[in-house]
Amino acid sequence: MQGTIDWLQIEKTANLLAIVEQDAPKLQGTFNGVRTKEVPCPKCGGVTRFRVRMRGDGIIRAYCSHCAEKGLNAIDYLVWRDGLSRLDAARWWSSQTNTLPELVTPIPQPLEPLNMALAVRHHNNMTTASRDYLYRRGMLDAMINHFKVGYHTGWRRYSFPFIIGTKLWGIQYRLDPRMEYVLKYLSLFGVEHPLMRYISEKGSHNHGVYACKEIQNPWPYAVLIEGVPDVVAMWSQGFPTISTFQGNNKSKAWDRRWNRYLDHLDTVLVIPDNDASGAGELFALSKVEAIGKKAVIHRLPAQYKDVGEFIMADVTTAQHRLAVWLCLPPIRDSPLARTNVPV
Repeated sequence: MQGTIDWLQIEKTANLLAIVEQDAPKLQGTFNGVRTKEVPCPKCGGVTRFRVRMRGDGIIRAYCSHCAEKGLNAIDYLVWRDGLSRLDAARWWSSQTNTLPELVTPIPQPLEPLNMALAVRHHNNMTTASRDYLYRRGMLDAMINHFKVGYHTGWRRYSFPFIIGTKLWGIQYRLDPRMEYVLKYLSLFGVEHPLMRYISEKGSHNHGVYACKEIQNPWPYAVLIEGVPDVVAMWSQGFPTISTFQGNNKSKAWDRRWNRYLDHLDTVLVIPDNDASGAGELFALSKVEAIGKKAVIHRLPAQYKDVGEFIMADVTTAQHRLAVWLCLPPIRDSPLARTNVPV
């Protein structure tokens, strides 16, 4: 069959937009149906990295500046996204349904982990002064050490590594709050600057579930929130919690393949942020729809923007207030016991 395939004809006629719209339904700023502004990548989660263009040869291609720099035609897109062979991708095209046949099982592409020494070095840079901020956010030493939270002294950022087992899959850097005064000052005077509150380590796989390993213990429930730092704080307070590692991907708030991490749970409480734009609510609804019946939305009191603010309102009573608000008990009763989560 391989010798009968006209690959160029496939590349010119296969409807790439129909495939891409399954993953990025809100392609912004379309022009003639083929040219788009950048949107979050449906694979790596990179914000403002993904776009579709038509080149001079008449073939539409999708690009991600992080994981698909050279461009992908319709066939290559299926190979890239689903790990299909080009032959299976061609069989899809021949069906002319613009959807993958049921009989084709996508094979995940292998990912390369980062060097664990990156996370260890930042973690070892943690001083009493750098830990003070984390304490104020409700984090305890046991959880700071367990999740290998660290500090990048050169960038003046806290590091939150994404570790599963012994593998490092990414690092998210949060700007030191003391630097946020600089951001506010520059913004006040309309000065353009490259500083961002969150950035990722080069090569990070920003598409996963933070603390997915930790919730594999037989807990009866888990809390799904927005924001990796608050996950560490919630575990410190005794509540099993997860978050999407890349933040809320606008094109896919929750990947249904992640439901395997939740199979043993009875309940998943999805906590939306209280965003003025209402984005937190929309992301929460998307997550509940993708997870299924065990997921329910549980809203914050109106005066708090996110879980972090709720905890920081009074760290000394945070565990009790969380239990009352969530109507759920912490997984450990005493502060000493609840820090003893298995590594």
